[in-house]
Amino acid sequence: MTLAQIQLPPSGWSIELTKDDIERFDFVKQVSRRLETAGEVVWLSIRDGERTWCAKERNTTVWGNAVLDGSPFDLLMPFAPVFLRHVAGLVIESNMCTLKVSPDQKVCIVSSGAEEVHGDIPAEWKPSDLEFGNDGDIRISLNSMQARRLGELINDWPGPVDKDEYPNFLAPFVVIEVGDKKMTCTMDWSRYGGRANTLVFAINATPHLKFECDAYVLGHGLTENFSQEDWIMTLSSTNPTHLAVYNSEIGFSVTLERECVALVREQIENELKLLDLEVKEWHTESAHPIVHITYESTQMEIVIIPDKRGHDDYIRVTMCVASGVSNNLATLQEINNFNEARLGQKYVMNGDSIFLVTDIATTAISELFSIIITMASQWADLSVLFAMLKD
Repeated sequence: MTLAQIQLPPSGWSIELTKDDIERFDFVKQVSRRLETAGEVVWLSIRDGERTWCAKERNTTVWGNAVLDGSPFDLLMPFAPVFLRHVAGLVIESNMCTLKVSPDQKVCIVSSGAEEVHGDIPAEWKPSDLEFGNDGDIRISLNSMQARRLGELINDWPGPVDKDEYPNFLAPFVVIEVGDKKMTCTMDWSRYGGRANTLVFAINATPHLKFECDAYVLGHGLTENFSQEDWIMTLSSTNPTHLAVYNSEIGFSVTLERECVALVREQIENELKLLDLEVKEWHTESAHPIVHITYESTQMEIVIIPDKRGHDDYIRVTMCVASGVSNNLATLQEINNFNEARLGQKYVMNGDSIFLVTDIATTAISELFSIIITMASQWADLSVLFAMLKD
């Protein structure tokens, strides 16, 4: 389902809204964190006779299947969250209301008897691909009580966090590990003075896999809902990109991402765009995620190094200035001599290669643009300088 398929209903069209619609709309709105002022909307999809409320923004897709619709029209229609909130009270009070569209297709009208709620149909919205990916060869079943306990563990903050003390604050991601017929779910608040808490569930046999995802989406998705059904979690065992959690009534899909990458990814990528560089892939297999870039034929790496206490996170920009160098005491002494004369940068030897390294606090990522330019301009001179250390 894509924006190319958007189709507003024809003149004279109407449907009945019930409590089922409101429950599903509210679930979608809460889990997807709609920001109306940012142009974010909740969509009503009617396709093949099934009515679905859905949304996609940031790192998640959320949906709720309302009723078998019976409408002869397929449509995909945007709604402003505030309008639907006002409609909710009327629907709950009246049990059922009628939704229709003005003849000029610019206004939604929900009515019950003589009372009506009018709202503009959003004319602008951010593009979204609203397909709900719930494929994956790993399939985990949780009963409704297990799902709620997991959601409550994730949502339970140890106390207020002083944002002045932790300028890079990001609520911990939930870390999930499956394998050996069990699933382990951990929320670790140690970066912010708290403790780690873990739930362990017995599950069916699965390949071993460890992943992280946004705790808000998973926690609120499992607790802020009306459903009493059991839940299914699915993901791929090979390079998984998302976790789908759903039952027959509602569901959501959340992007899998390392917490430390989510902390600074957008800032780093915005700085690189200023240099006409695009990040194609983050390498997150190691403890410190890496992205490779090439600027003016100079290859560099950007490494994320989080602080265990949440105070001094930083990123490191590295550039190889010499390779095939003898790794001996004399070489290390020369490197130390160079480091004594250089401020803000340092030389590091790894194997038979020498790297120029610049560290940047994550509170100063706006300096990344100029640092990359400076390091690239130094490469030719430094390569000549260190050539004398080669075998």
